[in-house]
Amino acid sequence: MKAIICAAGDSKRMSAITKSLPKPLLPLVDKSIIENLLDAIAIKPVDGIIILVGYLADKIKDRISNAFNGIPVSYIMNNSYSKTNNMYSIYLAKENVKDDTFFVAGDVYISPKTAHDFILNGSKNAILVDNDPKHFNSDDPVKVNINKNLIKAIDKNLPKNQINGIAIGAYKLSSSLIQEYFKIAEDFIGKKHLQYGYIEPIKILIKNHKIVPFYIGKKMWFDIDTIEEYKKAKEILKNYM
Repeated sequence: MKAIICAAGDSKRMSAITKSLPKPLLPLVDKSIIENLLDAIAIKPVDGIIILVGYLADKIKDRISNAFNGIPVSYIMNNSYSKTNNMYSIYLAKENVKDDTFFVAGDVYISPKTAHDFILNGSKNAILVDNDPKHFNSDDPVKVNINKNLIKAIDKNLPKNQINGIAIGAYKLSSSLIQEYFKIAEDFIGKKHLQYGYIEPIKILIKNHKIVPFYIGKKMWFDIDTIEEYKKAKEILKNYM
């Protein structure tokens, strides 16, 4: 299995604190955001980690280097990071990914227990989901509609009566579905949809394939998109860890 971390963006919403340090390297307790994430995902059956970089890429490369917990780490550069979104970054990995794949946003905190359970569960095609209704009214998270334990819709703007959960930012696709994902992304890119996020090909995949939710339950997670969310995550984790 290959693991992909999307870490190319320039974090405009957090530019006040990311002018000289990319968001994935911001400290979160005793490690950076991305090192906490690598701690969680650098486990078997993952045998290679690809970090998609762009903004201040050398700083991420210098910090992480070419291996983490004994698993090889490679980098793919998105030179157009300021004009594209994470779907485009993932597409750049197409020649390097032939296996079952796990991909995750580089600004997400999930615990090692959460990542282990998600990666090792028997479903090859799955989305990590929080189904606590307290998240459903927020504008920012990606929402999902679930019926008979299948993801039926995924979008930030789902009608409220269709929301069953929040997609946290971690996805698993089989070797065949990740190839189909790349083909769909290539079609979008050919049509100049360079600002599409990585859920856009998922919207098409769920029409023809079974992708299941994997519920995080009560385990802690953070999606760090703003300075306020970063401060909150730091404070909670400082008291928790």
